[in-house]
Amino acid sequence: MNDSFQSDDTDQRFAELIKAEFGDSDGPELPGARVIDPSPPVRPATARQPVIDDFFSLQRALDEAELTDDDVEHWIPPELAAPGRPGPRRLTGALLIVIAVIVGALVLAGWRPALWVSVVTLVCVGGGLIVLASTLPRHGEIDGDGARL
Repeated sequence: MNDSFQSDDTDQRFAELIKAEFGDSDGPELPGARVIDPSPPVRPATARQPVIDDFFSLQRALDEAELTDDDVEHWIPPELAAPGRPGPRRLTGALLIVIAVIVGALVLAGWRPALWVSVVTLVCVGGGLIVLASTLPRHGEIDGDGARL
């Protein structure tokens, strides 16, 4: 048997099965059937949105707004102090972190340190982080609003 005969027979049996199950319907046609140009679907007329007088419009509010001299802020930021040399606690914390980074780089390069060097390196990392965290400011301005610039 050739494939086209078997395909037509299968399509016919499938169509009969669907017809028995669901009845006649306007489903897809069998291959090779002519399709008559269906009429285009009718779209409902687009309804205009009603204009609500109380509806807030940002553009209208911006157009109607008038800028007065009272609305403009005349804030001048304070002059920042020149950064000075970090204190000894910050230098100690940074030095401990740098030592740990150097030992870590040597380990990545292939150096196998003794156990005590590994322990000292971990202590340096922990101690350096604790010392640096302790140098962070704890209290804001007394009369300030809490903002930090």
